[in-house]
Amino acid sequence: MFVASSRLASGITLNLIFFDIDGTLLISPGAGGRAITRIMKSTFNLSGEIARIEIHGQTDRGIATQLFKAHGIEDSALNWKRFKNSYLEVLDEELTRAQGCLLPGIQPLLHSLQQSPTIEVALLTGNIEIAAFKKIKHFGIDQYFSWGGFGDQHRDRSDMARAAIKLAGQRKEINSIENVYVIGDTPNDIRCGKAINAITIAVATASYSVEQLSDYDPDWLFPDLSDLDMILSLLN
Repeated sequence: MFVASSRLASGITLNLIFFDIDGTLLISPGAGGRAITRIMKSTFNLSGEIARIEIHGQTDRGIATQLFKAHGIEDSALNWKRFKNSYLEVLDEELTRAQGCLLPGIQPLLHSLQQSPTIEVALLTGNIEIAAFKKIKHFGIDQYFSWGGFGDQHRDRSDMARAAIKLAGQRKEINSIENVYVIGDTPNDIRCGKAINAITIAVATASYSVEQLSDYDPDWLFPDLSDLDMILSLLN
C-alpha cells in the first residue's frame, strides 16, 4: 500500500524516516510467536514442538519459508496464503493477551515528527501489511502512518527495503528526498538500512543490547528513543 500524505506540498524536498515496529515502536511480548505456533498446529496439522527459528528482524514471508522447510511443508503460494490468513485470524487475540506497550519516547517523537512539513514517516517492518496496521492501531499510533514496506512478498529484509525506497521514489508529490533514515532494534534493521544507503539508527529496546548492536556499525546507537531533543536534532 502506498498512500500520499496530505501534509506534503507538491515538489517538497524532505527527510524520509522508516520505522520498524516490533521492538522499536512497541513491544507485545510473545504475541507474534504464539500466533505463529497456533497456526502451524491448527492450519498445518502439526503436533509436538514447532521448530525454533530466529524471528527477530525477519520478514513474515521469510519466517514462513523457514518453518515450511523445517516441517517438510511445500513453500507454495497456496501455503503462504493459508499461513497469512490464519495468522491474521488470531493476531488480535494474541495482542490483547500480550498486554504490551509503546516503547519509551515513541508517542512524543511521532507527534513531533508529524508537525514538520519536511519529514515523512513510514513503516519498514517484516510484518505483513495488514498485521502491521493491526499492531499500530492496537497501540494507538496508526494515525502517524499511512504506508511503508512490508513482509508480504520478500523473504529478505534488504529486498523489502529496496522495494520501499522504490515506492518512495515514485511519489509525484516529492521532488527529492534529502535523507533516508531507518530506525530499528535488530542487526537486520541496520543491514537493510545500509542496503538502501540510509542513515541507520539502532535502538537497544528489545532482544539486542547496545554492545551487540554496535558490532553492526549503525550510524547512531541509543538505548531507546526517549531523548526527544537529541533524536529530533538528528532527524530534522
